[in-house]
Amino acid sequence: MADGMSDRDLSVLFQEFLAALAAVGRPLAERDVKLLTITGFDHVSMKHAANQLGMSLETAYKQRQRAKSRFVKYLAARDRGPDEETGR
Repeated sequence: MADGMSDRDLSVLFQEFLAALAAVGRPLAERDVKLLTITGFDHVSMKHAANQLGMSLETAYKQRQRAKSRFVKYLAARDRGPDEETGR
């Protein structure tokens, strides 16, 4: 999956993920994108990210977990490829 990837490679995958969600009409909320970006790529603490985005720390953790889960599922499906999903 994404283990051992550079930040740049992961950033490219993240942009692909955002585009894929938008293409199927299920875009990630802008706030979730910002939260994942500033905590994952910019290495801002969750406390500072929550303050920047005007949300409680608890809300920030919950939102990041949901958004991160969608990203991980996307990566897993991408790694499996179409043949493994259909069993062909």
